[in-house]
Parts: sequence; structure tokens; C-alpha cells
Amino acid sequence: VKPEAQEQNLLWELVLKSGYDLNTKISEQKAGKCRFYSVANGEMAVILGKADEKCLQEIVKLKPQKVVCLDNIFQANDQLKTNAALQMKDAGIEFRTV
Repeated sequence: VKPEAQEQNLLWELVLKSGYDLNTKISEQKAGKCRFYSVANGEMAVILGKADEKCLQEIVKLKPQKVVCLDNIFQANDQLKTNAALQMKDAGIEFRTV
């Protein structure tokens, strides 16, 4: 199984569990050095790979309603995770890690 196939499966699982259907438009985006997925024309952002402060700030500027990411993208950096949660909250964005 190719690694990108596993990532696609995980992406679709998160999209479906967030209430979207299989016809939902998903596009890959870049923010700085990280990439994320824009779901339903920017309604939700899904981050599956490494992320840094700049990446998270760029996603906040896009103002999705929700941001879902894997907990391991923070690489045990609790400060980055806490800052991300606070920035999202201040911007009115629902933030969830899985």
C-alpha cells in the first residue's frame, strides 16, 4: 500500500466523520512549507502532515469554519498546539485534533 493511499483514506475518514459526504470537493493547498486539504470550498481545513507556526497562521487567515488535524503534527510541541488552539478560538474557528 502506498503511503499516499493511506493518507487519502485518513483524509476521507475525517471528512466523513465531520459530516460531509463522498461528493464533497477536496483540494490540496500549501501554506508556507506545509500542505493541507481544503474541504467544501474552504469550509474546513484538514492537516495531516507536519505544521509550524507560519503554516497555522496562514490557515487562520483563510478563515475556515473548522480545522481538523492529527495530534502528531505538533511533534510533541505542546506550546505550538496550545497557540494553535488559542489562535483558532480567537478567529472563531472550531479546532479539533485526533
